[in-house]
Amino acid sequence: MVINRTERGFDRVVNFSDAVVAIAITLLVLPLIDLLNDEQTETLGEVISKNGSAFVAYLIAFSVLAGYWRMHHQIYELIGNYDGWLMRLNLAWLLLVVLLPFLSASFSSYQSRDPNSPDYGDTLPLVLYLLTLALMSALMALMLLVVRLRPELRAPGTETRYLDSWRLIAFMIYELIVAAVAQISGKTWVAWGLLGLVVLSALFALRARRLGIPAI
Repeated sequence: MVINRTERGFDRVVNFSDAVVAIAITLLVLPLIDLLNDEQTETLGEVISKNGSAFVAYLIAFSVLAGYWRMHHQIYELIGNYDGWLMRLNLAWLLLVVLLPFLSASFSSYQSRDPNSPDYGDTLPLVLYLLTLALMSALMALMLLVVRLRPELRAPGTETRYLDSWRLIAFMIYELIVAAVAQISGKTWVAWGLLGLVVLSALFALRARRLGIPAI
C-alpha cells in the first residue's frame, strides 16, 4: 500500500535532487580555482599547459555527472509518486553524487604531482571513482525496478516497457570492467575508458528510438 503523497511533496524530492547535483557539479571546478593564487607569476596559458590533466579531468567529470543527472531526470519523468524505498534509493544516489567532486579532485591531484614522487599516477582514486559510478548506475536501475513492481508509482502514460534499465546495467558492468583494468594494470590512462560511456549512450539512444521508448 502506497501512502498518499502530495504533488508538492514529490516536486520537493525532485527539486532537492536537482539542487544537490547542481552543487556537486559546481564543486568540480574548485581544484581549478586552487591552481591560482595571489602570488601567481605564471600566465594563464602556462597554468593551463602545466596543469592540463586537471582541466581534462574536470571536463570528463563534468560530462559524466551531467550525463548521470540527465538519466536521473529521465527516470523521474516516468514517476508520478514515491514511497519509502524510492526515497531511500534516491538519497543513497545523492550521497554518491556528493562524493564525486572529492574523488575527481583526488584523481586530478595525483596526476599533477611530480612524476618522480612515489604516489604519482596512483590508480586508487580512479578505481574508487569508477566504483562509485557503478553503484550509482545500480541504484538507478533499482529505482526503475521499484517502479516496475509498483505501478501506482508511475506517472500517467508510463508503460512497463518504458522502464528499461539495460543501459544502466551496461554502464555498471562497463565501469566495473574499467575499474578492474585500472587496478590490475596500474595505469591511469585507463581513465580515458570513460569515453566509452559516450559510445554506450549513443548505442542505447538508437535502441530506444528503434523500440519507441524513452532514452534513459
